[in-house]
Amino acid sequence: MIITEKDQPKVLAALYNASAPIGIGFLQYDKNPMTEEQAQELLSQYTRYDYLFGRLMKVSFENEDVYLGLYNRDNGDSWAEMAIAAMLESGDANCAEIQSMHKIRMEGGKQYTRNLIANSKSETKMVDGVTVITMGMSAVADVLNQAVDSA
Repeated sequence: MIITEKDQPKVLAALYNASAPIGIGFLQYDKNPMTEEQAQELLSQYTRYDYLFGRLMKVSFENEDVYLGLYNRDNGDSWAEMAIAAMLESGDANCAEIQSMHKIRMEGGKQYTRNLIANSKSETKMVDGVTVITMGMSAVADVLNQAVDSA
Protein backbone atom coordinates (compact mmCIF):
# COMPACT_ATOMS: atom_id res chain seq x y z
CA MET A 1 0.00 0.00 0.00
CA ILE A 2 1.30 3.47 -0.85
CA ILE A 3 1.11 5.94 2.03
CA THR A 4 2.70 9.38 1.80
CA GLU A 5 5.44 10.00 4.33
CA LYS A 6 3.29 12.80 5.74
CA ASP A 7 0.51 10.29 6.57
CA GLN A 8 2.76 7.51 7.90
CA PRO A 9 2.54 8.62 11.57
CA LYS A 10 -1.27 8.53 11.40
CA VAL A 11 -1.14 5.09 9.78
CA LEU A 12 1.35 3.67 12.29
CA ALA A 13 -0.73 5.01 15.19
CA ALA A 14 -3.95 3.57 13.72
CA LEU A 15 -2.36 0.15 13.11
CA TYR A 16 -0.88 0.12 16.60
CA ASN A 17 -4.18 1.14 18.20
CA ALA A 18 -6.11 -1.55 16.29
CA SER A 19 -3.64 -4.29 17.25
CA ALA A 20 -3.18 -6.15 20.53
CA PRO A 21 -0.61 -8.28 22.31
CA ILE A 22 -0.32 -12.02 22.01
CA GLY A 23 1.75 -14.50 24.02
CA ILE A 24 4.77 -12.99 25.75
CA GLY A 25 3.74 -9.61 24.28
CA PHE A 26 1.38 -9.25 27.24
CA LEU A 27 4.44 -8.78 29.46
CA GLN A 28 5.28 -5.56 27.57
CA TYR A 29 1.73 -4.43 26.78
CA ASP A 30 1.09 -0.71 27.10
CA LYS A 31 -2.64 0.03 27.42
CA ASN A 32 -2.27 3.60 26.22
CA PRO A 33 -3.18 4.35 22.61
CA MET A 34 -0.44 5.76 20.41
CA THR A 35 -0.62 9.38 19.30
CA GLU A 36 0.53 10.66 15.94
CA GLU A 37 3.36 12.50 17.70
CA GLN A 38 4.61 9.30 19.32
CA ALA A 39 4.36 7.53 15.96
CA GLN A 40 6.35 10.31 14.27
CA GLU A 41 9.11 9.93 16.87
CA LEU A 42 9.23 6.16 16.32
CA LEU A 43 9.30 6.54 12.54
CA SER A 44 12.27 8.89 12.83
CA GLN A 45 14.18 5.99 14.40
CA TYR A 46 12.78 2.78 12.87
CA THR A 47 10.90 1.68 9.78
CA ARG A 48 10.14 -1.96 10.66
CA TYR A 49 8.07 -3.18 13.58
CA ASP A 50 7.64 -6.78 14.65
CA TYR A 51 6.10 -6.14 18.07
CA LEU A 52 5.66 -2.64 19.46
CA PHE A 53 5.14 -2.24 23.22
CA GLY A 54 3.84 -5.81 23.23
CA ARG A 55 1.39 -5.34 20.37
CA LEU A 56 1.66 -7.59 17.32
CA MET A 57 2.54 -5.39 14.33
CA LYS A 58 4.65 -7.09 11.58
CA VAL A 59 4.64 -3.95 9.44
CA SER A 60 7.33 -1.98 7.62
CA PHE A 61 7.44 1.53 6.21
CA GLU A 62 9.87 1.86 3.31
CA ASN A 63 9.69 5.29 1.64
CA GLU A 64 6.01 5.58 0.69
CA ASP A 65 5.48 1.82 0.52
CA VAL A 66 3.92 0.23 3.59
CA TYR A 67 3.97 -3.55 3.74
CA LEU A 68 0.83 -4.87 5.48
CA GLY A 69 0.75 -8.56 4.53
CA LEU A 70 2.07 -9.97 7.80
CA TYR A 71 0.03 -7.50 9.86
CA ASN A 72 -3.13 -8.81 8.18
CA ARG A 73 -1.97 -12.42 8.47
CA ASP A 74 -1.59 -12.11 12.23
CA ASN A 75 -4.34 -9.61 13.07
CA GLY A 76 -7.00 -10.63 10.56
CA ASP A 77 -7.87 -10.37 6.87
CA SER A 78 -7.90 -6.72 5.78
CA TRP A 79 -7.43 -5.62 9.42
CA ALA A 80 -4.88 -2.97 8.38
CA GLU A 81 -7.06 -1.63 5.59
CA MET A 82 -10.06 -1.41 7.95
CA ALA A 83 -8.02 0.48 10.56
CA ILE A 84 -6.60 2.86 7.95
CA ALA A 85 -10.04 3.46 6.42
CA ALA A 86 -11.51 4.20 9.88
CA MET A 87 -8.66 6.61 10.61
CA LEU A 88 -9.03 8.37 7.25
CA GLU A 89 -12.81 8.68 7.61
CA SER A 90 -12.70 10.00 11.17
CA GLY A 91 -9.36 11.81 11.06
CA ASP A 92 -8.54 10.11 14.38
CA ALA A 93 -5.96 7.32 14.79
CA ASN A 94 -7.89 6.08 17.84
CA CYS A 95 -11.50 6.60 16.78
CA ALA A 96 -14.32 4.47 18.20
CA GLU A 97 -14.07 1.93 15.35
CA ILE A 98 -10.32 1.43 15.95
CA GLN A 99 -10.93 1.09 19.70
CA SER A 100 -13.52 -1.60 18.92
CA MET A 101 -11.02 -3.39 16.67
CA HIS A 102 -8.48 -3.33 19.51
CA LYS A 103 -10.99 -4.87 21.93
CA ILE A 104 -11.77 -7.67 19.47
CA ARG A 105 -8.05 -8.44 19.01
CA MET A 106 -7.51 -8.29 22.80
CA GLU A 107 -10.10 -11.00 23.39
CA GLY A 108 -8.59 -13.17 20.68
CA GLY A 109 -5.08 -12.56 21.99
CA LYS A 110 -6.10 -13.44 25.54
CA GLN A 111 -7.74 -16.70 24.45
CA TYR A 112 -4.79 -17.65 22.26
CA THR A 113 -2.30 -16.89 25.03
CA ARG A 114 -4.23 -18.83 27.66
CA ASN A 115 -4.29 -21.79 25.26
CA LEU A 116 -0.52 -21.48 24.76
CA ILE A 117 0.04 -21.43 28.52
CA ALA A 118 -2.09 -24.53 28.99
CA ASN A 119 -0.62 -26.52 26.11
CA SER A 120 3.02 -25.45 25.83
CA LYS A 121 4.97 -27.48 28.36
CA SER A 122 8.70 -27.36 29.03
CA GLU A 123 10.65 -30.46 28.09
CA THR A 124 14.17 -31.82 28.14
CA LYS A 125 15.43 -34.32 25.57
CA MET A 126 18.65 -35.61 24.09
CA VAL A 127 19.37 -34.77 20.45
CA ASP A 128 22.54 -36.28 18.98
CA GLY A 129 24.06 -36.51 22.43
CA VAL A 130 23.21 -32.91 23.33
CA THR A 131 20.69 -32.01 26.02
CA VAL A 132 18.05 -29.72 24.53
CA ILE A 133 15.74 -27.83 26.88
CA THR A 134 12.61 -26.33 25.38
CA MET A 135 10.95 -23.81 27.63
CA GLY A 136 7.20 -23.87 27.23
CA MET A 137 4.82 -21.07 28.13
CA SER A 138 3.81 -23.03 31.20
CA ALA A 139 7.20 -22.11 32.67
CA VAL A 140 6.09 -18.47 32.87
CA ALA A 141 2.42 -19.18 33.51
CA ASP A 142 2.14 -17.26 36.78
CA VAL A 143 3.57 -13.99 35.50
CA LEU A 144 1.98 -14.31 32.05
CA ASN A 145 -1.49 -15.10 33.42
CA GLN A 146 -1.19 -12.07 35.68
CA ALA A 147 -0.27 -9.87 32.69
CA VAL A 148 -3.18 -11.23 30.64
CA ASP A 149 -5.58 -10.65 33.55
CA SER A 150 -4.46 -7.04 34.01
CA ALA A 151 -4.57 -6.20 30.28
